[in-house]
Amino acid sequence: MLSGMFREPLPPGARLPRLFTERRGLAWALFALCLAVGAWSFLDMPHRKNPAIRAGIAIVVAPWAGHPVAEVEASVAVPIEAALASDPDVGVIRTYVRPGLAIFEAELDEHGGPAPPFLARMRDRVAGVAPGLPPGVGPLFVALDGGEAASLLLAVVGPEGPEGARAIDGAARGLAAAVARAPGVSRVERNGASGEQLLLEIDPQRRIDLGLPEPAIRDLLVERGLAAPGGVVEYRAEPGPLPFRDAEELANAPLGLGPFGTPLLVRDLADLRADPGLGPRQLLGRRDPASGAWVRTPAATLAVYRDPSVGAGSFRRAVGEALAAASPGLPPGVTARIVTDEAREVGGALRLFSFSLLEAVLLVVAVALIGFRGWRSAAVLALSIPVTLALTFVLMRLVGVDLQQVSIGALILALGLLVDDPVVAADAAQRRVEQGEPAREAAWRGPVELSRAILYATLTNVVAYLPLLVVQGLLGRFIWAIPVVVTASLVASRFVSMSFVPLFASHFGAGARARGGAAHPPERLDAAVRSIVARRWAVLGVVTLLLAAAGGWALLGLRSQFFPRDPSRHFFVDIVAPTDARMRELADEVEGQVRKDAVATLSFLGRAAPRFWFSMFRELPRPGRAQVVVEAESTAVVDRAVVPARQALPAEPDAFVDLRELEIGKPVGPPVQVRIAGPDPARLRELGARAAAALQATGRAVGVRDDWGIRDGPDREPGPVELTVGTIGEGAETRDLTLRLVAPREAAEAGLPLARRDGEPAVTVAAFAAPGLYPSEVLAAARPALDALEAALPAGYRLEYGGEAEEQAKGYRQLVWALIVSVLLIALALAVQFRSVRKPLLVFATIPFGVVGAFVALRLANAPFGFMAFLGIASLIGVIVSHLIVLFDRIEALEREGRELEPALVEAVRSRARPVVVTVAATVIALVPLARRGGPLWEPLCYAQMGGLTLATIVTFVLVPALYAVAVRDLRLVPWGPAATPRRARD
Repeated sequence: MLSGMFREPLPPGARLPRLFTERRGLAWALFALCLAVGAWSFLDMPHRKNPAIRAGIAIVVAPWAGHPVAEVEASVAVPIEAALASDPDVGVIRTYVRPGLAIFEAELDEHGGPAPPFLARMRDRVAGVAPGLPPGVGPLFVALDGGEAASLLLAVVGPEGPEGARAIDGAARGLAAAVARAPGVSRVERNGASGEQLLLEIDPQRRIDLGLPEPAIRDLLVERGLAAPGGVVEYRAEPGPLPFRDAEELANAPLGLGPFGTPLLVRDLADLRADPGLGPRQLLGRRDPASGAWVRTPAATLAVYRDPSVGAGSFRRAVGEALAAASPGLPPGVTARIVTDEAREVGGALRLFSFSLLEAVLLVVAVALIGFRGWRSAAVLALSIPVTLALTFVLMRLVGVDLQQVSIGALILALGLLVDDPVVAADAAQRRVEQGEPAREAAWRGPVELSRAILYATLTNVVAYLPLLVVQGLLGRFIWAIPVVVTASLVASRFVSMSFVPLFASHFGAGARARGGAAHPPERLDAAVRSIVARRWAVLGVVTLLLAAAGGWALLGLRSQFFPRDPSRHFFVDIVAPTDARMRELADEVEGQVRKDAVATLSFLGRAAPRFWFSMFRELPRPGRAQVVVEAESTAVVDRAVVPARQALPAEPDAFVDLRELEIGKPVGPPVQVRIAGPDPARLRELGARAAAALQATGRAVGVRDDWGIRDGPDREPGPVELTVGTIGEGAETRDLTLRLVAPREAAEAGLPLARRDGEPAVTVAAFAAPGLYPSEVLAAARPALDALEAALPAGYRLEYGGEAEEQAKGYRQLVWALIVSVLLIALALAVQFRSVRKPLLVFATIPFGVVGAFVALRLANAPFGFMAFLGIASLIGVIVSHLIVLFDRIEALEREGRELEPALVEAVRSRARPVVVTVAATVIALVPLARRGGPLWEPLCYAQMGGLTLATIVTFVLVPALYAVAVRDLRLVPWGPAATPRRARD
């Protein structure tokens, strides 16, 4: 049908560009429609700061009071581990065994299925194994964590004292109910303000003293809906009402008959009382606006979770409206304050990245203006960018990509790629105009002339990124948007180069002057190419030596960090102390150190904060545990304050105080971890002590500890486990009921604590890097001593590295496979295009120079080599090859015209220098805003691509003529001339 619209026969691929130049009114209407649909797609996409990543972990607490470690391990740990491990989606099972207590963490494998079904199966497996455990074990507590991070963390504050605490708790309960009804809210977790909650303290030893065969308290829990028949108590952060009017009714609830036929009540097996506590369990610190003094008030917290299908902005508005409607009903003196707000982080990140994208577009247009030496060709590119982005937004919306820092960063990364095709097409059209061809004719014939080269260049970049989709697990889900967005932008760019670019060129090319051929040829460039061809072996030798020297210099000084910290206005301090009183003292001291740089602090005593960041661990409440969340005015304040604050933290012989910044990637805990597994706990304890000494001796590790309690510290003795399971009473008299499971301190003969991993004893020695250092540098310094320790291990023992090193090894393995797939696909595309298996070797010969350029740029910028730098280097291959395809395509065209080798190389370099230089300059310049504002996540990738592309482009115009001449004239690997066509087909 389209061919009937034109009178003369059209070359292949000419119908679409010719249509857009002949039907310009229709084409401009389509241009406006694409912009409108693209804008709607952009605004309709959900917004969040980071990709939606879900993990899954089940935490099981199994008490068996009065029994030593060896019995707990054999009779409790082993059967529960076996039950958990029977699920095919279980990744790692960590077990901590203490006298009278075992704690399990079953983690969803990165390649497993969705978290909710996995967690439900974990709960069922625990319930199934519970009846077969020895008498007296339990009740078993199960906490199911789906890996969600709270989008909003609210602090409800009010007056001090018991009355104030009750007012705060009542207000928090009312606000939680109001917020839970807001659209987009999936759930609300509430944590109370006061130490006056009701404690039902269960001491299993009392069952033994009474001579009862089973812990009769379990029957009450089952009857009241707090436990399953197997004795499993599922931990719920937001407790529901219990069927008791008050504490007295619960205390007098019958449990049955005692050993002498007397009635047995709850009060006989458990103590029910108001928690004497240490005062408020949560404290909000902030500066008083009137006096300027720092004040701390009791607080209850609400962790509000967002439905993943809802954007952060609309979620925040809905919650804000619910809070505004409920706030007038708060008691006098009680207010609510937002501590962490994902929508604010999202807004800041999107504004930052959007501004960077706009700045990159302007810089690209400026580069085109300079490169084409005229505003008309620059205008063609300036119009092609928004329509390409609009079509990219449409494709992103269709495949379900949301707007977050990874997808927007991928857009900026793709900006240099998406202008590649329009630049080449516009340059071809401009050259035809300069040679005297009518503008409208040149507008579609120029892109058609290079349509095959443009197609293969686009395919090369697509297959360079698309294999990243084979990366699985949390890492794969984190980077999923990069290959998808880049591919979408390249597909859109290909369409624009063959449709709208001819339209723009036909309009703006009409005023361009014909220059009567390629006037003013760059004679110096021609002379340089001739000289390179004449001295090709010397050129190859010098370039290779420079490559080796630059690469060695860069690699010797390159630092390593797999995943960086995330720029945020928040950081937190973990505290683990031997007693509640010491914990409170340390929390006060920590807050005094950090508040000079803080807008607010929120201290959690006896527990960690709700997970407000996806890379944080969720922990059960327990004595001696505290966490201080610090909110600063800006990320710049955090950058300035973290190192001094870390150095000022108290150093305690019996406590751990760790300042933690928010991280990107999978939660790993302390980043430096050395793990030793083997059969004998006593021997493992000795080996763990030696590994800890090796880390300590470096002088680069801080907070060295292990999970067996080797040193005298808070993990030496187990404390009770507290879980809030419901509320008792009505209205203002409602109080939380917390089950406190006592794990009595045992004598030395009960055995020292130990840890297990995947069914065998394993000690993990962990540490943090000293300020200014990376975890990799700590391990590098300790490696000689650790290697010696590993070499001396007895048979049946092994040493492994956990933490960041373990995640780095797993991530790099997947990325290497993706890189191999990418290289093979690129080689296949080149072989098909050039109809030769030898020419792709010439193309790949330039890739090492791009890699060296990336390493040199990282070294000069003092940026660490990690996952994103690896990703930048891997993606360099497609960009470099796509530029070489355009150059080789011109060389082959001149060969078919009957040119000699040297004139063909000179002409090809001259004719393709401008589009290649313009696209490379556009790509490099477009990455500058992302490198400046993207933070630690994007800096390594940007520097790697900027350095690699710059050096590879310079080398291309030096190395390709020399390599091509050597392959044709000296090695006879590539035939030349008209007779070469059938020979190339045979190759």
